[in-house]
Amino acid sequence: MITIAQLAAFAARLKDNTDLNHVILVTTESELTKKLQSVKAEQFPILVVVIPSYDATGSRDGLSMMAQLIMFVLKKDRAQGATETNQMADMEETLAITNSIAGFLLNGFADYEDCIFYQGIQPASIHIDPEYNYLGCSGWSLGFQIKN
Repeated sequence: MITIAQLAAFAARLKDNTDLNHVILVTTESELTKKLQSVKAEQFPILVVVIPSYDATGSRDGLSMMAQLIMFVLKKDRAQGATETNQMADMEETLAITNSIAGFLLNGFADYEDCIFYQGIQPASIHIDPEYNYLGCSGWSLGFQIKN
């Protein structure tokens, strides 16, 4: 299983290699709601990493753990007077970051060989969805399975 420290280090590396400004790790939506209230406008776009649960897979002789990880790349929704052009620009900005993250998931980090995530990611499991007005934010969610 992936430790919280490994997950936090991976999230920090994603932040350092993209245009993200802040990272939040959470376990529940209510925890995310509380944490989003303290995020300042200049800290967006942010990466939200949901700490995963695990399922056993395989047999007694070859047991491994499978986790479904979900991340959100979010930007605070602009004031109610925001134009469609501004909303599309925000979605485009967060999509570019999400695509960069997907690339790191598939190819690893060029300057780092210690990343444990790359080896266990199930490439066909990567799934990206748009998120509109999710807890007052918009952007993209990225889900994938990792086996270890």
